Amino acid sequence: MLVSSDVIDRVLEIKKFKTDAKLAEYLEVAASTLTSWRTRNSIPFEKIIAFCKYEKISMDYIFTGEGKKHIEGQADGEEGMEQPLNLELDVDLLADIIESIDIVLEKEKIELPLNKKARFIALQYELCTETGKGVTSDKIKRHLKLVA
Repeated sequence: MLVSSDVIDRVLEIKKFKTDAKLAEYLEVAASTLTSWRTRNSIPFEKIIAFCKYEKISMDYIFTGEGKKHIEGQADGEEGMEQPLNLELDVDLLADIIESIDIVLEKEKIELPLNKKARFIALQYELCTETGKGVTSDKIKRHLKLVA
């Protein structure tokens, strides 16, 4: 099961921050927002995906704690700067992907554990941004068959 506190703790570990307040400052959110994510077990996918892209961190590692921390070309100890995270994501595309996935999952009556759903959202976002094509329910259905 995907737990927001575990994801947040892995980000803290990678950035070598000692406090949630420092992480909240880096993510450019209020400390109370980060506390709310922990309390409500809510994953800020947009922020976490942006963090992974910016820092070249494996989304598998962030969401599951498994595998290598860094994607190829980024060695341990070479994390990005401590400046606030300011990576532009296509928020509308990300929202469309999440909504489309939820619709297909419900319509097809597919149960997808949260950790797989998080990875699937990240994968779909990467595919859409790399190809320049939007998300469609047909694509999602095809890709879901591979992971479900």
